[in-house]
Amino acid sequence: MQDLFKIFISPGAVFSSLKQEVKVVQPLLALLLCVVVLTGAQPLFISDQAYIDQAEETIDSGLNFFKRLGDRFLGEEAMEEIERDIKEDVEAEGTTIEDLMDKAITIGTSPEELQVVRITTAIFAPISALIWLGLGVVVLATYFNVVGNSVQTRRPWADWFGFTLWSLMPVALFYLLFLVATIITGEVLPRSYLAPLAWLPGLQENAFAINLTFGMIWAMWIQTMGLQQWLDKPIPICGLIVLFPWASQWLIASGMVELFKAV
Repeated sequence: MQDLFKIFISPGAVFSSLKQEVKVVQPLLALLLCVVVLTGAQPLFISDQAYIDQAEETIDSGLNFFKRLGDRFLGEEAMEEIERDIKEDVEAEGTTIEDLMDKAITIGTSPEELQVVRITTAIFAPISALIWLGLGVVVLATYFNVVGNSVQTRRPWADWFGFTLWSLMPVALFYLLFLVATIITGEVLPRSYLAPLAWLPGLQENAFAINLTFGMIWAMWIQTMGLQQWLDKPIPICGLIVLFPWASQWLIASGMVELFKAV
């Protein structure tokens, strides 16, 4: 149990003690418990206004996205004609498109509907988080196993699985602080508060800044210290080994978000 706290400040010593026997149960249970409890609790503290703002933003961004697609594939004139037809049909019924949108948002964000959204999200958020965590652990463990074999440090895949679990303990702390940030701000996704680059002016909405969280940086540092113990290689080399999968994931995920914004 002591190692679960020690891994945050002295990972080299922890991984040195794990060379002979890799303990898997402790970090696995700790990660599972924290992910399930913290991600399940987070939706319950999101404010009503944050859900309403998200609904309005989703509708606006969706309409703009389909309009851009229509302009691109059907042409601007065809889309304008379609919009005129829709507007005429709506006005013939004695209302406007704006009124219909406001009515839909009002119904969809009623106290009863918001409670359903909270409960549903609280159920499915932990499932989604566990799936992504499981995929990440498997991919990283496989990567470290391949690297270890290539430098003649032959360990079974199960050892690297345990190594990865221990090195991802900052994930538990990240979800805890994510919950705290939600309780304080009431925001749906307060990730910018946990990303150092997003603290800089003008980068609060930048996907590259938001996705570079302190949890990722901390996990990379722990893995670098761990590889130094297990591979017996200099820290710069271990750092480069660790940097490759994390940088790839960061660039792909952030790039896709920015690309979607630009479409």
